[in-house]
Amino acid sequence: SALVDEQVRAFVGWMRVRAVGPLLGELQRHGQAIAAAEVEKFLRRPEIGPEQEEAAKALAHSIAKKILHGPVSALRQASSETGRNGAIMWHDLIVRS
Repeated sequence: SALVDEQVRAFVGWMRVRAVGPLLGELQRHGQAIAAAEVEKFLRRPEIGPEQEEAAKALAHSIAKKILHGPVSALRQASSETGRNGAIMWHDLIVRS
């Protein structure tokens, strides 16, 4: 009985996390869009060549991924504990701040 209860709780948590997949995707796209916009500003400088352009894009992508790791993990945790509504609250707080 305890094992079944534990497995049911784990399954429900997994289902909650899956339900927030679109929110996680939106958060990641939002962060990457900000990074890309900043790279585009940087690339307007006349002294930037193709090699620096590729390096700047790779750096911005990497930084955005690292910055988003914590918020994405927090959204996953919030969704497994409180469901989609809790995750939506965290998503809105992160994206709109």
